Amino acid sequence: MNWVTRFFKKFQIKYYFARFFSSVQNSSSKITSLGFDFKSKYLLKEISDPVNFPGIKLFETNLVLKGSAICLPGIGIFVHYKTNGQSRNRVLQHEYGHFLDYKTSKDLRRKRTLNSPFLGFYLCIGLPSILNTIPLMNKIPGLQGNHRDYWTEVRANKLAADWFGDQLAADFNKFHPSEKA
Repeated sequence: MNWVTRFFKKFQIKYYFARFFSSVQNSSSKITSLGFDFKSKYLLKEISDPVNFPGIKLFETNLVLKGSAICLPGIGIFVHYKTNGQSRNRVLQHEYGHFLDYKTSKDLRRKRTLNSPFLGFYLCIGLPSILNTIPLMNKIPGLQGNHRDYWTEVRANKLAADWFGDQLAADFNKFHPSEKA
């Protein structure tokens, strides 16, 4: 057992995440433990689909920008609750590509951070991807360029296209290019 696992167990971090998510899913509960004091049926609702998206939970929420989503391996994929139809399918497939990168990447196995591929993903892929979306940060060498053409995104697109095959959203390549991977 590595030190990260011991840390999580010692401080029961998974327990607190689980408690937070289960309390948020109950739409009648008030969230006060983290400083929130509001009700919203869209704060967090599990919409998992283990047939099409095995291995990770899916959530709809109002905590991400409309039309967007984010993949947090080990926790889930979060999509804006107003993202519907083909657009939702396309965005979820792209985010699932990030999850596949986390699960299958040989690079991450070699780039273990503090003996953890989990931290390796967040530091080597997640952080650069997020920094690339921030104006001015995406001008820094290594973080530069249009987000949809950034290497982390193209890599996720390629993995998603390979995984979903003929089930890939019809307009996936229009919004998520994968030919540069």
